[in-house]
Amino acid sequence: MDTEQPLDLPTIIARARAGDADAQIVLAHNYRRGWGVDRDVRQALAWYRQAAAAGDPRARHALAELYLTGEGVPRDAQVALRWFEEAARAGYAPAQTRLGWLYQRGDGVGRDPALALHWYRQAAEAGDATARHNLGVIYATGAGVPPDATTAVHWYRLAAAQGHPQAQLNLGLALANGAGVERDPVQAVHWYRAAAAQGYAKARYNLALMLAAGAGVAPDEGAAAELMRAAAGQGLDKAQYNLGKMYEKGIGVGADPVAAQHWFEAAANQGYARAEYALYSCLRDGRGCDRDTDAARRWLERAAAHGYAQAQYRLGSDLLRADGSGHERAAALLEIAARSGHARAASKLGVVFARGLGRPRDRVRAYAWFWLARLRGDADAPAALARLSERLSARDRERAVALSANLCPPLETGE
Repeated sequence: MDTEQPLDLPTIIARARAGDADAQIVLAHNYRRGWGVDRDVRQALAWYRQAAAAGDPRARHALAELYLTGEGVPRDAQVALRWFEEAARAGYAPAQTRLGWLYQRGDGVGRDPALALHWYRQAAEAGDATARHNLGVIYATGAGVPPDATTAVHWYRLAAAQGHPQAQLNLGLALANGAGVERDPVQAVHWYRAAAAQGYAKARYNLALMLAAGAGVAPDEGAAAELMRAAAGQGLDKAQYNLGKMYEKGIGVGADPVAAQHWFEAAANQGYARAEYALYSCLRDGRGCDRDTDAARRWLERAAAHGYAQAQYRLGSDLLRADGSGHERAAALLEIAARSGHARAASKLGVVFARGLGRPRDRVRAYAWFWLARLRGDADAPAALARLSERLSARDRERAVALSANLCPPLETGE
């Protein structure tokens, strides 16, 4: 329907009735969205079907979306799949991208990484930005293909140049971390800015971190706080937590324990473990709120359950100080934290095995945990090792050091 001026509704209807597929799709869109007419999904379906019957891939794609979501029709993933496939085989890139997504996620179809890759590639080669970004994610994560960070960056670049905000963010992350490309924090900031300008919360968050640290850009704590506040206002949990830390420490804003507690609670209510632990600390100490030890303990339990090692260490340590009934759970929590690399937890676990608190006494295993704690910089571990050495033979100490290599992941070393 080639025209430089928008057509009035009667003209659109007349052309649609005359079989003009463009007009049929415009009319269907209007009824679907309530643009200039009362919203009527049944009328939208009728006009989409007419255009689809004439072979228009846009209409077939629109019908597929309606059946996939159950908008105006009973939800039917198989019918949706059929319409998507017809549109995709006709070369319609948005349908090809949607098919790739469905096969990648297994949404209404059997999960099939090979088919996901096939349809994404078809759409990406036709210039679809979302398909290009999703291909980047596939290569970055190795979902159905060998991981290839360089190829991931290639696809991110193409999509980012088209203005795709997620691709801009992921390209920024790759540049910031040197993943598949030479590390370039200045360019990382450029792409974060591009995505942040589109209101993308994760980009605002990452740009705020760069500004706060002065990485790839002159440090600007005030601008960092504004961006963090914007991302937090969009509901991004880690931005809410970090904004809380900025208020707690007075970074880019005036120190304000009440505001800090507010943002910690916002993130904690989304299950963000670091925020749950921060809220525990606020309630325990009465910072920014009334002191409430019972509520503090509940948040500590939640943070530990969500896998935050510091919370597991703190809760385990608290339980060790209580009567013996909590020692077994304390030992379990400390071991989880220690195995994740928490130095203080490893040291405390050495105490557990040395004294037989919730675990059978085992000085060899105790030495192994103290050894790991020392490697991770725990200040108490060297003295504990010295004391324990007096009770172990040289062979037992060798056994303990060998055992330590299997207890948790090795330390990362620099190049």
